[in-house]
Amino acid sequence: MDGTAPPSASAAAAVEGNVFGGATPISGAHVYVFAAGVAGYPNGLPNTGQSTSLLTANTAGSDSVGGYMLSNSAGGFSIPAGSYTCTSGQQVYILALGGNPGLGAGGSNPNLSLMSLLGDCPVVGNFATSVPYVWINEVSTVSSVYALAGFILDGQHVSSSGTALASTQVKNAFAAAGNLYNVANGTSRATTQAGNGVVAQAKIDTLANILVACVNSNGSSNACNTLFANAQNSSLTSSTDTVMAMVNIAHAPFNNTSALFGIQSGQPAYVPALSSAPADFTLPITYTLTVAGGQAIAVDSGGNLWIGGPNTTQVEKISPLGVPILTSQTMWASHGTFAFSVDNTDSVWGTNQGSLTFKKLSSSGATSVPETTISGATGIEFGAVDSANNYWVETHGATEQLNEYNGSGVMNGGPYTVAGTTMDGLGIDVNGYLWSGSNTSNNGTVTTNAGANQATFSTGNATQEVVIGAAGVAYYASSGSTLMPVATLSGSTITSSTFSGGPGKGTSLSVDGANEIWYASASGNLSGYTSGGMLFGTSTGFSASGSNTMYGSVVIDGGGNVWAGGVNSTTLVEFVGLALPVYTPLNPNHTGQQP
Repeated sequence: MDGTAPPSASAAAAVEGNVFGGATPISGAHVYVFAAGVAGYPNGLPNTGQSTSLLTANTAGSDSVGGYMLSNSAGGFSIPAGSYTCTSGQQVYILALGGNPGLGAGGSNPNLSLMSLLGDCPVVGNFATSVPYVWINEVSTVSSVYALAGFILDGQHVSSSGTALASTQVKNAFAAAGNLYNVANGTSRATTQAGNGVVAQAKIDTLANILVACVNSNGSSNACNTLFANAQNSSLTSSTDTVMAMVNIAHAPFNNTSALFGIQSGQPAYVPALSSAPADFTLPITYTLTVAGGQAIAVDSGGNLWIGGPNTTQVEKISPLGVPILTSQTMWASHGTFAFSVDNTDSVWGTNQGSLTFKKLSSSGATSVPETTISGATGIEFGAVDSANNYWVETHGATEQLNEYNGSGVMNGGPYTVAGTTMDGLGIDVNGYLWSGSNTSNNGTVTTNAGANQATFSTGNATQEVVIGAAGVAYYASSGSTLMPVATLSGSTITSSTFSGGPGKGTSLSVDGANEIWYASASGNLSGYTSGGMLFGTSTGFSASGSNTMYGSVVIDGGGNVWAGGVNSTTLVEFVGLALPVYTPLNPNHTGQQP
C-alpha cells in the first residue's frame, strides 16, 4: 500500500492524519493521545503501568479510556494544538480504537486497535509543527509495538519506572520506531534512517498483513478468533484486540508462527512480504560497521554501543539508533580489543590480549587512562567494573591473577592469586565476589574482593564467558558442550547445575531485566532461556538472515534490544525489542534488573 495523503492547509495548527486498515479508511474510530507513564512497568495488575491521556479540550467525546477525536469517512482526523498539552520530555503516541472498516452503515469492529508514535514532546507543548501528519495503520502498529516492546502491555499501558535512566531508554525506544516505518505515510522501511542498517521489511509487512485480516472485519471473524487465540505471550495469555495481539507476538515471537502466518488474505495489503511462514517473528536490523570487530561490545547508560575486536586497533561507537558517533578511532598501538567494560561515568575500559595491556577512554573517546602493560602477565582476557567503579582484570602467567585498578588506572589492590584453574570470563556480583570460569578445565572459581580464594567448583564443561544475574547467580557460556553451566553461592556453599537444549557451544551471553539469559552459540544462532532454564522457541535457536556464521558477543541495551556482533566482522545485528530492558551499564548492584 502506498500512503501518500498530504497534510491539509490546517496542519500548521494541528496534528492531522488518518486511520486505515490496509487500503480501507476506518471511519468513526476513537482517536486518543497518550503520554507514556512513569509510575512503573506495566505488569497486568490493576492501576499499574498506565499511560496518561492528554486530550482534554474541544474533543469529540470522552469515555473510560480518555478524551478522543473521531475519524471521518475518509479515515481522516485532526488534533488541534489547543486540545492537549504535553510536557517537554514526555513520550507521546496516538491510539485508535474501534470504528467502521468499510462494513457498511452501522458496522464497527470493537476489537480494532491501532497506534502510531509522535515521540518526544517539543518545548512548545504540542506537535503541530514537528509532526504535522500521522498515518495510523497496521505497519505503524507493528513498528510501534516492537520498538516499545520492553515498555508496553497494550495500547493503554506504555510505561516505565520513571527514573532518569528509564526515561532515557523510553525516549530511545520511541525514536527507534522511526528506523522501522515512516510516520508520515505509514510505510515500512527497507533501511534505517541513517542508511547503514537493513531492516527486516518483509517481516514487518507480513505482520501487518496478519493484522489486516482482523482489522477489516467486525471483530468476531475467523481471522480475529485465530489471531487472538494464537497471539499468546510467553505465559500463553491470549490477546483481545489487535494492538495486544501484536504485543504478545513481539514478546513471544517463537509461538504459533505458522498459524499466525496463515491468517493473511490471498492479496497482501503490504509488500514486500514473506512467501512462507518464518521460524520466528523476531525483528532484526542488520547494520554495517566501519570496524571489523564484533567480539567486544558494551553498552553505556545512554544506550550507545562501543564495538571492537581483537584483530583491529580501531573501535567504533554507535547510538541506540545505530547511527555512528565515533568511527574508525584508533585505540591501540597494535593488536586489538578482547573485551570492553563501561563504568558508571560511561567511560569504556578495554583489554588487549595481544599486547597484554588495558586502556580507558572517556565517553567522548578521549584517552582517560593510557595503554598500560600489566607486568608479569603472559595472557590477559576479560575485565569487569565493580560497584565502587574499580576495574578488575584477569591475567595469566606463572600464576592466575586478578588485578584491581581505580578510575585513574592505578593499582588499587592485588595482584591476587587465583589457585586451581586457568581463568576465562569474569563477572562481579552484588557482594563484590568475582566469578570466573576456565576454557582449559571444567572448573569455576569465586574470589572475594579482598583477594582470598573463596571456592573452586565444577562447571561440568569448559567455559569462556560468565555473566551475573539477579541474586548473584552466575551463568556460563560453555565452550565444550551445548549445556549452560549455572552456579549459585549461598553462604560458603556453591550449587551448580546446567541448562540444556540450546543450539550449540556458547560464545557469549547476557542477562536482561527479567533475568532471562540470551545466549550466542558457535553455530551462528542465538537462544533465550528463562531464569529457570526453560528454552524460548526451538533448540536450533534463531538468527538474522544473511548474518554471520558465528556471533562473537551478545549484549542487551536499556530498551530490551538484543545486539549480536559477528567475529571479526563489520556486521552487527539488532533484534528489536526481543528482551526486557536492563540496567546499563552493567553494575553489580543492578544485575538482572530493569532500569
